[in-house]
Amino acid sequence: MSQWLAPQHVRSMDIVRRHDRRLGWQAIERTPWHLPISASTEMERFLDQRANIKFCVAQGKSQAETLQTLRTVYGDQTIGKTQCRQWFLQFKEGDLTTPIKDRHRPGRPRSVHCPDKIQEVQAAVNEDTRVTIPQLSRRLQISTGSVHKILHQDLKKTKRAAKFIPRILTAEQKETRVRICEQNIAEFEHNPAFIRSIITGDESSFCIFQPETKDMSRQWVDHGAPRPKKAIRHTTKKSTMLIAFFDIDGWIHHEFVPQGVRVTSEYYAQCLGCLREKIRKKRPKMWADDSYRILHDNASVHTAGHTVTRMMESNMQEVAHAPYSPDLAPCDFWLFPQIKRDLKGRVFRTVKEVQAAVVAIIDKLEPDDFFTAFDRLILRWRKCVAAKGEYFEGDNIDPHPQPAEEQPETDV
Repeated sequence: MSQWLAPQHVRSMDIVRRHDRRLGWQAIERTPWHLPISASTEMERFLDQRANIKFCVAQGKSQAETLQTLRTVYGDQTIGKTQCRQWFLQFKEGDLTTPIKDRHRPGRPRSVHCPDKIQEVQAAVNEDTRVTIPQLSRRLQISTGSVHKILHQDLKKTKRAAKFIPRILTAEQKETRVRICEQNIAEFEHNPAFIRSIITGDESSFCIFQPETKDMSRQWVDHGAPRPKKAIRHTTKKSTMLIAFFDIDGWIHHEFVPQGVRVTSEYYAQCLGCLREKIRKKRPKMWADDSYRILHDNASVHTAGHTVTRMMESNMQEVAHAPYSPDLAPCDFWLFPQIKRDLKGRVFRTVKEVQAAVVAIIDKLEPDDFFTAFDRLILRWRKCVAAKGEYFEGDNIDPHPQPAEEQPETDV
């Protein structure tokens, strides 16, 4: 195939150079405006030569004589030998009434991408939401590319893995979550100091060894290098329990449960006594007017009789918290996950080493980290309301949904 080139030093001339694989570089004439031949002009040239082939056939000329006549008239713009032969035989074996234009071609059939196939894909997905694209391709006898196009472009489908949640909530539990979140939001909007009066706390265990996640084991290697390998390891049973309390300004109290001691309501009640003493030292104003409120989850040790009695005796007020709502507790959605993430993959020989590592992580937390945690708590209250009580972790939930516009009433 030839390639047209217009060198810089000949653009204003009527002579340009053409490169042909057989003939090499040649100087030929071009139109004065030096523009490439358009598709319509190219087709007109082909039709003109086909008409001349038809005329030569009518005169009884041979194929070689016809090609030589075309080259004499059109020169380097003559159609190829093979194309000339095809049209010569078509006119000779057929009749001279054969049109010189190409027959209309319907193109690739579009029977695959049609409403019937789209409905079949829709029905198959509705029947089994976990069906794969190769399975649909084999079942419906269409290509995987067509299935992919129908799913993503026509049906607007996307495949997402299920997420783990603490439990399947009942309608009543969802309503409770929404009601309590709306109550806390209303109190915060009425009194912004409400969020500064909250002291949140909980307990969690930390193992001597907890394997790192797959994403944490990623490392940079050279292109083509073998994939890094590591042995499968399991979490050890030996662990230590941490009880921690903090507010928007920082730490107030944390302690480790002695080895062999269970966290019961009696033990937790004693821990609340230590917490009150720390409040007196670190937050004297809150202790003086009893303006602080405790936010903890609904675990049995937090709602047992000894705990309730101790809180009433100490004049401790609670912040409403819905059952089965770790996503609304700062310890569960921020503090403990961050500590455990920093401990993953680290091997400790004794419980004291684990405790020292936990304390080191705690000491590195900045005041802004605590402020951000409570700011996220307010945001999560709003998301819970927008999600109608469902667990919203990982979902694209707008915490400030726009109210639906009321349609104006029209007279019938």
